[in-house]
Amino acid sequence: MTASCGTKTGLALSHFRIVPNCVPKGGELHMKLSLLVAAVISGCLCENTVNVRIDGKVTCSDSEFNYRVKLWEEDKSNHDFIAEEKAEGAEEEDYYSIGGRAHDGWFESYVEPFMTIEYTCGKKHECVCKFFKHTNVDLTETFNIDLKHHTYKRCDACSQAEERTHRQKSDNDGWTVVGAIVDNIDYSSHPGCF
Repeated sequence: MTASCGTKTGLALSHFRIVPNCVPKGGELHMKLSLLVAAVISGCLCENTVNVRIDGKVTCSDSEFNYRVKLWEEDKSNHDFIAEEKAEGAEEEDYYSIGGRAHDGWFESYVEPFMTIEYTCGKKHECVCKFFKHTNVDLTETFNIDLKHHTYKRCDACSQAEERTHRQKSDNDGWTVVGAIVDNIDYSSHPGCF
């Protein structure tokens, strides 16, 4: 059974066939405009994902030092953690390479990558931030920092970075994990299990 323009029927859509020249006057323009609006809205609502890689050198002249570089994607409240690299007991200079996928959500057309650098270099503990250009394509940058002579400042993300570092340290206190072997467990409280 077929239907013509203006015909109402209670049959399922599979019983209809499209009748040529059945679009009401101006309907084609309305349909094109609807498709354009749908494309714009879906483009605005899509997530944006890019690969970010930062390589560089960390220096602290005349001193042994520790550092952690963490890569983040900036958000208004809680920044998205991407990756981390750390070194303890580095002497004068050390190289790092950190990277991962940065995601940004709805209504944003780019990601805002940045790094926090936590370190000791003639100081008990310091944290500074380095922001990179906002991007919607993969980003590869080189960033070298002299920890004794720089102009970078602490930012609000340092608190989140330090909290993450503290959590990692407290999670690992008293535990040594090598492959699937865990030391520092009192097996006597679990008779017959081990």
